[in-house]
Amino acid sequence: MGITLLLVRHGQTVYNAEGRYQGQRDIPLSSHGRWQAQRLGERLAAAYRQTTAAPAGTGHSQPLPGPPVTAYASDLGRAAETAALIADTLTRRTDGSSAAALPVISLPLLRERSFGAWEGLSIQEIKERFPEHQEPEGGETWPEVWTRMDAAFHTIWQQHTSRPEPSVILVVGHGGSLRAFLCRALGVGHSHVRRFRLDNASLSIAEFWGGDPDTVEGRVALLNDTAHLHSISGESG
Repeated sequence: MGITLLLVRHGQTVYNAEGRYQGQRDIPLSSHGRWQAQRLGERLAAAYRQTTAAPAGTGHSQPLPGPPVTAYASDLGRAAETAALIADTLTRRTDGSSAAALPVISLPLLRERSFGAWEGLSIQEIKERFPEHQEPEGGETWPEVWTRMDAAFHTIWQQHTSRPEPSVILVVGHGGSLRAFLCRALGVGHSHVRRFRLDNASLSIAEFWGGDPDTVEGRVALLNDTAHLHSISGESG
């Protein structure tokens, strides 16, 4: 009994490009962010086409687990649109036909950490306006984010652990909140959450197994992979 999570941080926004805290402000993807999401979708689609087309006995190994049976996304627009773009790319085939649509379920528990008064500000602006504050005034603490993400994990686990084989789930969220899943996979607490970097449109993979969501074992199989954003020609999109 278990699940494999394909963890995707949303594509870039104008705030990301400017180095501003977004938190739970509903900032949309930029044109570059949409391009990033499409590139990740193309990477996943190509991997699954290769797996499906490989003849038996050729020794072909699946490059990525999946395809996913469903997707969950934060209800903030930048994550929801990233998930929709990936799902659309996975649905369309290169021969013009269509695969079964990947359902995308909105899960508000996956929202980014609320940064309160810091939202919309750069790091320098935060230092100038709140020199005495180490935590955002009016925002969430990491323990609060951890509790929320624990509820998100329970929701996904309970929906997808009835099958004998681990279900592969696409989860599209945010750089702050998704790190809680990585900490859980490694068996460490929220004090380690700042030790991971997740870039825009990055892919990470966390595997979980066991009989109870509170006592599962896990491991990180891939972390902050952005190979799909770097073309052979060197074009940046």
